[in-house]
Amino acid sequence: MKKFTLSVVTVLAMSTFAVAGGDIVPVVEPVVEAPPPAAKTGFYVGGAISLIQNDFRSWYYSEYYNENRTMAIGNTDHIGGMLQVGYKFNPYLAVETRYWIAGDEDWQDTENWGDNDTFTTEFDAMGLYLKPMYPVMDGLDVYALLGFDIMNYDLTAKDGDGSPYAHRNFSDTAFSWGLGASYAVNDSLAVFVDYVRLYDDTIQVFYNSDVFADITSDTCNFGITYSF
Repeated sequence: MKKFTLSVVTVLAMSTFAVAGGDIVPVVEPVVEAPPPAAKTGFYVGGAISLIQNDFRSWYYSEYYNENRTMAIGNTDHIGGMLQVGYKFNPYLAVETRYWIAGDEDWQDTENWGDNDTFTTEFDAMGLYLKPMYPVMDGLDVYALLGFDIMNYDLTAKDGDGSPYAHRNFSDTAFSWGLGASYAVNDSLAVFVDYVRLYDDTIQVFYNSDVFADITSDTCNFGITYSF
């Protein structure tokens, strides 16, 4: 009887292995993935080194020629600084204010004004922007800047011995936009690079005159932000 019982158990065991293909499949515990951390929101501050270029073309309307006549063309390259304060509502939208400042730079237009005349420009600007963002991969965001800024532009014309003979300081508001990318180093720090068109408009160079100037200001910014 014992032999019969052992035989039955043996046959059942062999049948089980045959159905299973002869393999014993170990039980694998399911892997539970932790949910990704929520994107940080709230206030942030930052600063950047800014490369600023101002393109300048002055002109006047000539009744004799019945057209606009160019007086001077030039550009200045400034190395300045930028400070920013922003608030991030969610991973896709923030608001931000920025302030740029740059020292004075000299430029010369020998074709129209003579070999000895020089011009000095000083520059600063403040902007308020809506900042739509899109996370393209873990830690890396691309973004746009859409808003307005107030640019302060100071122009001084000097003769051959360096004596100023004309000066113009003005402030103007203009539409401003930009494109950039940022990378989160950790939960609080991020580095960024962006391009911003600060100003593109026409001003009256001197009061009560027919002399105007087309000014375009662009800046590239390399900086870091800290989120609270």
